[in-house]
Amino acid sequence: MKKHLQLCGEIMITECYETVISIPTYQEAKTEELPMFAQNRVHQRFTGNPYPNKVVIKTPEREKRDKSYKAIVLENDYLSIVILPEIGGKIYSAKDKTTGYDFFYKQHVIKPALIGMLGSWVSGGVEFNWPYHHRASTFMPVDYEIANEKDGITVWLSENEPVDRMQGAVGIFLGNDRAVFETRVRLYNRTSMRHSFLWWENAAVPVNPQYEIFFPEDVDHVHFHYRRSNTTFPIARGPFNGYKFPNEGVDISKHFNTKFPTSYFCSETKYDYFGGYDNGLNCGVVHIGDHHICTGKKMFTWAYNQLSKSWENALTDTDGAYAELMAGSYTNNQPDLTWIMPYETKTFTQSWYPIADLGVPSIANYDVAVRIEKGLLKIQSTKNYKNIDISLTQNGNTLYRNNWIAKAIIDKPAQEMMKNGFEIHSELDPEDIQKIEVAFNRTMSKDKFLNLIKWSRLYGGAVLIPLIEGQEDLSQPLNYE
Repeated sequence: MKKHLQLCGEIMITECYETVISIPTYQEAKTEELPMFAQNRVHQRFTGNPYPNKVVIKTPEREKRDKSYKAIVLENDYLSIVILPEIGGKIYSAKDKTTGYDFFYKQHVIKPALIGMLGSWVSGGVEFNWPYHHRASTFMPVDYEIANEKDGITVWLSENEPVDRMQGAVGIFLGNDRAVFETRVRLYNRTSMRHSFLWWENAAVPVNPQYEIFFPEDVDHVHFHYRRSNTTFPIARGPFNGYKFPNEGVDISKHFNTKFPTSYFCSETKYDYFGGYDNGLNCGVVHIGDHHICTGKKMFTWAYNQLSKSWENALTDTDGAYAELMAGSYTNNQPDLTWIMPYETKTFTQSWYPIADLGVPSIANYDVAVRIEKGLLKIQSTKNYKNIDISLTQNGNTLYRNNWIAKAIIDKPAQEMMKNGFEIHSELDPEDIQKIEVAFNRTMSKDKFLNLIKWSRLYGGAVLIPLIEGQEDLSQPLNYE
């Protein structure tokens, strides 16, 4: 066993070593020897033509056997990460050492199903996908190298992908003093032709009726593949992906409230975070990515019906249900692709970290996750800060404009108050009430009322005066006609 150590004075902070682990495994079925000219085959809503690669078209054997896998363990005082280079270089598990919580779904069996581009695919952990989702090499070995950095250790995983022959590498970096790991990505088009691509990091998370998905505070709707269906978020109403949410609305941020298998891609946001949280275990995970590049934030679920149970049986023996939190760079839908030109290299970084009894964050960045609840400010940092002060000054306007924590304290309660809209209770005729609601939406008055609440919290009071065109003189009585 060869260990790589990162030292800080006399104290070891980060270590990385290679080992062998045994996992019960269902043997992959043999590949089809005949060439597959499947020009019209669809895979993840892309063309699924595999030629000239061989394809697995049968489910695995019914019997499982213990199988040894080479594993790379990367850990510091806070996190322990296990990587399997023989299975696409996926992250097999990631544990928060301070709580013992596996913040990704950890499989205790390798059970391939026919989901990958070339057939075999396994659930759990974190899967790296490019140049399209559930990539052709997701069940193939990758090259790896362990690199000591000045402030941590990086495990580099690389391949020449088997379809367009481009080169992709992801470096899983764990710093000495951080409870967060980075995925440092380098994509290189080594060919003389331009190619389309996307990058999705597919993190499986263990779910139950108490699990909750969170998108940034400014996300007010989600959409499906191709953006062909849309609904409001977090309270969903009306038709979506062949299903009709009730008129009174359903909070789809609560995992249990989605009863049918589906995907939620979040709308455009100016924030860098999203994630999931188990309200039963009081633990969760946060993803961070520059929203100018990492534009995709998605949740996929098998949900709660007979189909979900069928897929659970196909993918695991005893580990139960999972959902997928997916983070896309240069893409915010599936399919949604970007060109990479001949001999061009693209580089970018994403990050993941666990959270504990903080609760669902109101806002988060690389350094801290923050929750504002009933006048309390809760903070969980990714680093052990010492001797720090958190203060709010009387110069609220300056603080509000320049400090994101102060801005969240003002904005989050206002957004919570307005997220479900409002109802008009009046003796007016229903047709007149409907006209008021139409005018309210046409004039985008929700945003104005939202600003009213924010200004009231910021300045200690505020007044909103609705005006009717042609009756701007407030000294005159209102003409109802």
